[in-house]
Amino acid sequence: MQYVDIVVAVCFTAAAMPCIRLLQTIGYMPQRGYYKLLYSPYYASIVILGAILYFVQWSKWQWTPLLACALALTLSFVYILHFTKPRLVFTNRAIRLVVFSCFACYGMTWCMPYFAVCLLLPFAVLVAWLITLPYELAVYQYYFNKARKKIAKKQAEGMQIIGITGSYGKTSVKLILSQLLDNSIATPDSCNTPMGIARFVNGGGLDSDHIQYFIAEMGARRKGDIARLCKLVCPNHAILTGLAPQHLSTFRNFDNIVKEKSKLLSCIGSDGCAVLNGADHEVRKLANICKCNIVITQSDDFCHTVQNITADGTEMQLTAYHVTYNFTIPLLGVANADNVAVAIAMCVALGNSLDDLTQRCQHLQQIPHRMSVIRNGTLTVIDDGYNANIEGIARCCATLDYLSDFKIVVAQGIVECGKQTAFLNTKAGELLGKSCDVVIATGVNSNNIVSGAERAGCKTVLTANSLNHAVKMASQYYKSNTVVLFQNDIPQ
Repeated sequence: MQYVDIVVAVCFTAAAMPCIRLLQTIGYMPQRGYYKLLYSPYYASIVILGAILYFVQWSKWQWTPLLACALALTLSFVYILHFTKPRLVFTNRAIRLVVFSCFACYGMTWCMPYFAVCLLLPFAVLVAWLITLPYELAVYQYYFNKARKKIAKKQAEGMQIIGITGSYGKTSVKLILSQLLDNSIATPDSCNTPMGIARFVNGGGLDSDHIQYFIAEMGARRKGDIARLCKLVCPNHAILTGLAPQHLSTFRNFDNIVKEKSKLLSCIGSDGCAVLNGADHEVRKLANICKCNIVITQSDDFCHTVQNITADGTEMQLTAYHVTYNFTIPLLGVANADNVAVAIAMCVALGNSLDDLTQRCQHLQQIPHRMSVIRNGTLTVIDDGYNANIEGIARCCATLDYLSDFKIVVAQGIVECGKQTAFLNTKAGELLGKSCDVVIATGVNSNNIVSGAERAGCKTVLTANSLNHAVKMASQYYKSNTVVLFQNDIPQ
């Protein structure tokens, strides 16, 4: 029976994979919403499985262990197939969690019936998380300190660090800035957490002798995140891209977001520079907390306007220190014009020539999933998949208003908004409904999006069961010169 219990424990661990996946998704921090698992269809399936095992085990059927294995594996496969994104990534930490979850399940099979083990699967994973937590904290601190020493050494050799934070636009500004600054390197993709940056640094990201500027994206989901990143990176300069009600499920309110993001500005010394995106009125209000030199875009000294937008790019006029430049960037949208202006402002503050910068801007590469354009004959697809805040949606709609094409949007709304989820997604629906001819909503926020779009007077408002279903529905409305916008592809 000992071997049977081991096999059953392994199968129960497989059934617990969605629990581990959720824990990984929320950064291995159960307080971020792990309890919601108990109200999910997954746990309802667990309860049904437990009820079946209760009646079967009560009848003392000899094949109960085999049935337990079959049901647990079936549940695992169903949910692995259903939750295709984000998939469980088998990192070293995830593997340790799986192993200790298996031990927890094995121990439970010794002291309780199978149906009870089944019902307690989310708690078995939580026990495994608690067991591994001291080790994980020690690992975290080791790699954090190792990265901090490497960064400090490079700073002592003359490397300057630019920290970028904000509720939106961080990655876009980072990638634009890295293309404009010579001898610069940026954190890859959307890497903006302490461990993500530490992994990049410890993996040799700063080993080159030619690096003059390190551009670090700094994200925050709760109080203390920016302070922790500043302790790791110690930035010389700062960029604040924008403020919006995002991650409200952890920040609780907008004021906490403003206070947290502004901590980056507070840590910049008097010999540094801070660039504030003046297109965002909330950002403008933070100028008085800076101890360093400040450049505010959309001010008397540094401002820009969008002249025209086509699927090929954005024509903009930039006036900096009483000199005007007209140029076209191969990036789409009002938001990207703001991002380019902010990046240019930082480059000028670091001593670069405006003539050279405006020339370089005409050869910028598109930023994946952030108003990136794919052309196919008369069909234009705009991939705005990583746009997940109301300010970003507003700027996206302002961009669409420049285009005369027939416009279709596939939208999944905004996540992690806490108590404001319904309000913000209804507002997102209104904005999209005013700018688009067809609105196709999908995902958990679809009802709010539909309500907002209908309120805005959009004549064709539809609901899709999945992203694939939404794509098929959109194809039925294609006309000559059609634009299809994908807004936020976060999975349902």
